[in-house]
Amino acid sequence: MTSPTPRDAAPAVERRKELVAEAMSGLDGVGEADTAEQLARLDEAQTILAAVLNNQDVNQLGIPGVHGQP
Repeated sequence: MTSPTPRDAAPAVERRKELVAEAMSGLDGVGEADTAEQLARLDEAQTILAAVLNNQDVNQLGIPGVHGQP
């Protein structure tokens, strides 16, 4: 298990903002990627955005159901 970081301790609303920003920046250049990569990147962004929008009472450690999160 890793030690918590200051980022992990950020208020949930700030973590949601960070996740949205990360999801959107992950789409930079998606138009130049091949179709399989486009679909994978769009699917990942959609999963993150849906989790952020549908989990208002998210805990401080991450958003359940998001790839790479507990």
